[in-house]
Amino acid sequence: MRCGAAPDTLTNNPARLDADRRPRNAGRGATGERMILVTGSIIAREDTFDDVLRSCLEHVERSRKEPGCISHDVHADCQNPMRTRTGS
Repeated sequence: MRCGAAPDTLTNNPARLDADRRPRNAGRGATGERMILVTGSIIAREDTFDDVLRSCLEHVERSRKEPGCISHDVHADCQNPMRTRTGS
């Protein structure tokens, strides 16, 4: 999985730009409690895609069993079929 962060500036950090556009209650559940949203993506080679997808699904199942986990899913990218996204 590829991780990285751009410098925390308004021009270089898309997460910061998104945060500036979010409503004040973003990151809160229906009852007002704070939530942490985590996302990631993987681009697999064609010969490893099935193994990567299997690993993602196993990861989702483990995460769903953790206390406090509300949701965790895997999604396929329609524009790049070798890319999967996971998030909770």
